[in-house]
Amino acid sequence: MIQPGFLFSGQLSETVGMGRDFVESNSDARELFERTSARCGRDLERILFDGPPEALHENLAAQAGVYLVSTLAARALEQNGVRPGATAGYSLGNYAALVVAQAVSYDDALEVLIAVERETERLGIRGSMGAVVGARREAVEEICAALRDRGRPVWIGNVNASTQFVLTGEAKAVEEALALLTPKSLSVLPLPMSWPIHSPLMARVAEAVAPVVAACSSIRDPAVPYYGPDGKRARTGQRVRELLATEFIHPTLWNETYEAMVSDGFRSFLEVGPGDMLSKMSRWIDRTTVCRPIGSLEAIGQLAAASATALVTGGSRGIGRAIALELSAAGHRVVVSYRQDDARANETVAEIRTRGGEAAAIAADVTKATEVRALGERLSAEFGGADVLVNNAGVIKDSLFPFMKEEDWDFVLDTDLKGAFRVTKSVVRGMLHKGWGRIVNVVSVSGISGHVGQTNYSAAKGGLIAFTKALALELATRGITVNAVAPGLVSTEIIAHLKEDARAEFLRRIPMARFGDAAEIAAVVGFLASERASYVTGQVWRVDGGMA
Repeated sequence: MIQPGFLFSGQLSETVGMGRDFVESNSDARELFERTSARCGRDLERILFDGPPEALHENLAAQAGVYLVSTLAARALEQNGVRPGATAGYSLGNYAALVVAQAVSYDDALEVLIAVERETERLGIRGSMGAVVGARREAVEEICAALRDRGRPVWIGNVNASTQFVLTGEAKAVEEALALLTPKSLSVLPLPMSWPIHSPLMARVAEAVAPVVAACSSIRDPAVPYYGPDGKRARTGQRVRELLATEFIHPTLWNETYEAMVSDGFRSFLEVGPGDMLSKMSRWIDRTTVCRPIGSLEAIGQLAAASATALVTGGSRGIGRAIALELSAAGHRVVVSYRQDDARANETVAEIRTRGGEAAAIAADVTKATEVRALGERLSAEFGGADVLVNNAGVIKDSLFPFMKEEDWDFVLDTDLKGAFRVTKSVVRGMLHKGWGRIVNVVSVSGISGHVGQTNYSAAKGGLIAFTKALALELATRGITVNAVAPGLVSTEIIAHLKEDARAEFLRRIPMARFGDAAEIAAVVGFLASERASYVTGQVWRVDGGMA
């Protein structure tokens, strides 16, 4: 599958009980707990598992605990075949992000983390932080600057999204800033933090920690792309060293970091470790992306079940090819089945692999029961079955009904309707066994309203709609959803070959006055194949530009 971006949360994501399942199931995890506890001088197993919350939120216990559990979650993901395409960390999360990017060892990063805590306490650095939601950045900066001019040091410490910020500084200054911003915001919230992290007040700590960072011999160029808190990709060991030494005195520009990863092609993210703060923030930054919190073995197991293998029939061209690319971008391993066009199928697979995904092509004529059975057997043997099925294979044999040949009627129904039956039959038992599955049938507006010259095609697609609704009822309690997508007129090879007057006539029937794009159909299929559509089943989604 395509490698998602791994995101790591900071302090305040800690919860009582975090990490227990890792320790109980893995001796290596227990050893890392014991080693980290010894180095910190804290019984992390007792504090993290039993609390009380006051002990868990103590700075060193919280920071070491979040770092430790985040690292263990990343290791468990990799053991389950989910590897990072890139990493980024929010504040404290940068330690785990750098370790997973193979830019520094776990022990060296832990030494820096402990040194920051130790020196902050030794130097008596105190302050606080507070969240501001729904304010203009200019207003926040103006109030902070005015307070600093009056000798009250307060800054924007974190930019979470365009209208979501965390203030940092001296406690009284932060309190006053929050009061002034209350009428200019949707909400303000003091945070239970006793340090002015991400502010110049931490400069003396940076000076004291510099020798510890200099002694870290494991620092190197990241082996996995790592995006720093300044919104830029850190490519060298030297930049990694600089970030470790000074990250806590500069603001975290989380919105810019996330946007940089999206700009580089990432649309699927995992929040690795305790909490779901970054998953919620992602909706404020870019709603076209998906960020899923993964902090337990149960969540990792669900992820492995839900994003393993997608089968797209008729996936070598047109809408099928676009769907294959969409599902790959969402994190699925994609198997493209096709009837005879080896070259086109291999081109689709090559494109997916070029984009960092995993794909295979299998020739299988959906009108031949033996080939479909072989397809199902190969899927089961090589890929563990299909978790997502998109029945897209279809043909047309248009003719006015008085002149329609019986073999043309049979061929269309055998391909478009019975083909979907055969393929679904070959994979649905595996979905039932796993207790999870997504079936999406590509139908047509012709199956809803009919079309002149397409009695066979309209009958096949109308039958597939009825099949969708009936099967959805059967599987509704088994964790498997069944839906249909009904495209209107889409810019594929069929439309490209129409004469100009015919194209103009079709366009007059579309309120949006344009043909659809295959990617627009694929986007809806991608949604229906995802966790976000878990409460949607038995539905027909029209994607037709508003055609009545």
